Amino acid sequence: MTSKRYALTALFLIAAISSSFVLFNMWIDEFGLYGDATGQNRRIWTYNRASKYLLSLNHIPANYEGILIGSSSSASMIDTRLLKGHRIYNLSMNGANICEVSKAALKALKSGKMKNLLICLDPYLTRNSHMKTSELRPDLKKDTLGSLFMVKFYLYKLWYTLQPEKDPYRESWQGHRTFLPSEKIDMRKIFEKEMALPVNLRARTIDPKAKECLKQVIDTAHEEDVAILAYFHPRSEPDLRQIAYGDFRKEMLKLFEHNDRIIDMTGPDYAFIRHDPRSYNDHVHLSAAGAKQVLDLLRKDLDAWSK
Repeated sequence: MTSKRYALTALFLIAAISSSFVLFNMWIDEFGLYGDATGQNRRIWTYNRASKYLLSLNHIPANYEGILIGSSSSASMIDTRLLKGHRIYNLSMNGANICEVSKAALKALKSGKMKNLLICLDPYLTRNSHMKTSELRPDLKKDTLGSLFMVKFYLYKLWYTLQPEKDPYRESWQGHRTFLPSEKIDMRKIFEKEMALPVNLRARTIDPKAKECLKQVIDTAHEEDVAILAYFHPRSEPDLRQIAYGDFRKEMLKLFEHNDRIIDMTGPDYAFIRHDPRSYNDHVHLSAAGAKQVLDLLRKDLDAWSK
C-alpha cells in the first residue's frame, strides 16, 4: 500500500468512526435535544450545570410547566416530584451562582411553555457572578455530538451504573441531588454547641452583576406571564443567627412585583424547621425531613394559586 493510499484509508476510517459516534450520540440523545422529547425520561449523571443547561433547551419545556432555580440550597434534597399536581423541574445547580443558573433558566422561560417559576433565595446565589466552571460553553450543544465532554460523560455513567450506591444523582429524574450516607452530619451536637455561642453577625455581600442576573430572570418571567413564587431558604438557626440577613432580604425584595408571592422561611413562622437539627444534613442543606416540610409549604401555595 502506497503512503497516499494509506493516508486516504486512515482518513476514511477516522471519518467513519467519527460519523458513527455522532449518529450514536444523536440516537441515544442523553439530553433530549432532538425531535419531540414529550414523555421522555432524562436524569443527571454528571456535570450538573452543563446537563441542566442542555435539558433546558428542549426536554424541560416539553415535559414540565415550571422550574425551580437556586444554588445547592435547593438543588440538594428538594425532590419536586413531591409537588403533586405540579410538573416542576429542579433546575437549581450545585455550587452555582445565579449568573450560571440563569443561562438555563432563561432558555426554559423563553420557551413559552412555563407557567411557574420558583426561586430559592439564599445569600450564596448572589455573592459572586463569575463562571466557576468551563462546562457552560457557547458550543456545548455541538459538543454532545462527539467530544471529550461526551467521552467523560459516558465514563461517569458507566461508573455510577456499576456502583449506584455512590451515585448522588440516582433519583434525579426531576433534577435534584441526594446526599450520600458518607456526606451526612449528625447536627444535634452542632446545634447544642453553636446555639450557645454569642451572636456575631457577619454581613453577606451581594455582587451587583449577580443581582442583575437575577433581575433578568425575574423580568423575563414577568414578560412571559410566568407566575413567580420565591422563598428565602431556611438556613439552620445556628447558621442564620450569625448572618446579617436583613440587607440581603431587603435587596432581594426590591426585584419583585406586588403580584409575586414571597415566603420568608427565615421568619418566626418557620422556626419549627430551623430549630430542628433533624431538618438538616449540614448548616445549610436540608435533610429529607426538612426538604419535605419546605416542599409541603410550596405545594400548598401552588395549590392555592392554581384554584
